[in-house]
Amino acid sequence: MSKRFCGIIVVVAVGLVAVVCMVARAEDVKQPQGEEPFKRKVVVFALRKDANKLTALQAPQVKRLGDIDFLTGQVVGSSGEDWRFGAVIWVPVADLGELVEFKDLKEAKRVVRLLP
Repeated sequence: MSKRFCGIIVVVAVGLVAVVCMVARAEDVKQPQGEEPFKRKVVVFALRKDANKLTALQAPQVKRLGDIDFLTGQVVGSSGEDWRFGAVIWVPVADLGELVEFKDLKEAKRVVRLLP
């Protein structure tokens, strides 16, 4: 083999190693797992399209499904009758008009009239 051919192989090998290292680092940083912002809290939210209807969720989380982020949690109260009481719901974050965080359900009910 010629010196030129050996030099090309060395350059290509170093380049491949550099690319593999960058890809491995990028995958590690891709999904940083932070702490849950609403852990042990109650969140009362209103949708953009219906700001007068409030729904309270116990210990909500933001979860991703496909390309969409959702606010999920168990319905523990509502400003009107709600057949979803006790169910876990998924609300697209993009549809939220307002979000208010409370320490617990007792504090939320003290500030907002929630049923039941």
